[in-house]
Amino acid sequence: MFEILEWLTKYKKDIIYIVIILIILLIGFFLYKTTHKAQTITIESQSQAETPAGIELAAKNAQIKMQQEQITESAKQIAELKNKPPEKVIQTVVKEVPTVVKEQQEKSGADFAIVTDKDNPDQEYNFSNADPNEAVNLNQYNVFAYKKVLHTVSYAPNSLKDWEPKQIGASVAKKITKYNGSLVKTEI
Repeated sequence: MFEILEWLTKYKKDIIYIVIILIILLIGFFLYKTTHKAQTITIESQSQAETPAGIELAAKNAQIKMQQEQITESAKQIAELKNKPPEKVIQTVVKEVPTVVKEQQEKSGADFAIVTDKDNPDQEYNFSNADPNEAVNLNQYNVFAYKKVLHTVSYAPNSLKDWEPKQIGASVAKKITKYNGSLVKTEI
């Protein structure tokens, strides 16, 4: 016990400096997190949403890391969905779009959403020039970057010659990174 007190006394200045640095780092981390919030809704043109660059932009805005295969597959799925009827049609006006989009995204459990202008697919919808009470016709693509729960079963034989089970396992993983779920199209 005496040795610890002696060591603390000997290095008290260094310990104080380390504690101060850790406090500054923690404050910086929390300031960064509060000023750089994830934007889970991205407004893009339809043509941009159908490209890997469009998916990557939306994922970056939502602060979600996706693998290139996931990004490419998501872009492909959006391109396929654009000519299909929407899963759900919601009537709303410009001023309520952010609330409605966020509500639908959260209700579906999606990681982020991409909103496109159904009437002008080559342009982003310009909310600043629109009348707040004007009805809108937008597409909403809810992107599931990760499967929420993955159930796996594993089997390990004794050897290549002896296929008797050495080990059989099962696991449940939550929010893994190597899965790309389906997309949902919602027209607002």
